[in-house]
Amino acid sequence: MAKKVGIYGGIGEEFDDGVYDSVRKVCVGVDGDRVSSVEFEYGKGDQTITLSHGKKSSQERKEFVLDHDEYIKSVEGTFHQDYFISSLTFITSVERDREVFGKEVGTKFVLKAKGFDKLVGFRGRSSLDRLNALGAHFAVVLTPPVKKLEAKGGNFGDVWDDGVHDNVRKITIRRSEESVGMVKFKYVNGTEIVLGDARGHTSQLPLVKEKFVLSEDEYITSVHGHYGQKFPVGQSVNLHGRFCDGITMLKFKTNKDTYQVLGAETEGYEYVGTSFVLGETGHKIVGFHGKSSRFSLAQIGVYVSPINNA
Repeated sequence: MAKKVGIYGGIGEEFDDGVYDSVRKVCVGVDGDRVSSVEFEYGKGDQTITLSHGKKSSQERKEFVLDHDEYIKSVEGTFHQDYFISSLTFITSVERDREVFGKEVGTKFVLKAKGFDKLVGFRGRSSLDRLNALGAHFAVVLTPPVKKLEAKGGNFGDVWDDGVHDNVRKITIRRSEESVGMVKFKYVNGTEIVLGDARGHTSQLPLVKEKFVLSEDEYITSVHGHYGQKFPVGQSVNLHGRFCDGITMLKFKTNKDTYQVLGAETEGYEYVGTSFVLGETGHKIVGFHGKSSRFSLAQIGVYVSPINNA
């Protein structure tokens, strides 16, 4: 699953190159105070696809070539008050000298995903003689020994993916009496705190809000859950309800404690559905993914990494 980041800059004709396996080369054209053109060389399987935007022939043209296993982690840039891109700098997975294409004049912007992601495609806006705006697609870098474990839950909603991080620092959940409405996670990458997006029910309708803060040396070892329905005894199962197959219980086990939402036996209620466990022996959870709708959390899955690899 690719994530869209940006677009920053001004108006122009929109373009979206799509998503590829890799970015192999970038050519940047500069005319005076503006980036006048960009050309991206992508890799998809054995194919090489080259797409260009902006001016066809620039005064100055420079190449940025990536090595075989190198990828772009982020793009730093500036756009002029007249709303065209004035400079671009590409930050990669390999330590190399900082190279600025163009002149760093105007408003600064950064194209970067949350987590250890790589850039897999560009999007933006251009005109006949300039690059007006730039955005990007990012995808999770799944490098062994990190593993992605399949999400569990109901088959509805939209896919989401927080990506891979060093650790999980905070869990926020909004719930009704019957199901989990929303989850949101705070992660840590080195010294950087990364706030994940709210997944699921984000309106201000009355839901119970619960927060669990992990200590610096604490990590999640497994997630236990249940999806289906929780309903009053004697009431027929609502197979077509909006919470059908929603998450009706979540339990986060750490190396120090257990944090649970819903699932305790409630007088006058009963459950139907399926229980699940997410985790792997000797590993910690370093990211979450899943599905959600505007009403509730539908599925939850995890990324795991060996504990001694932390």
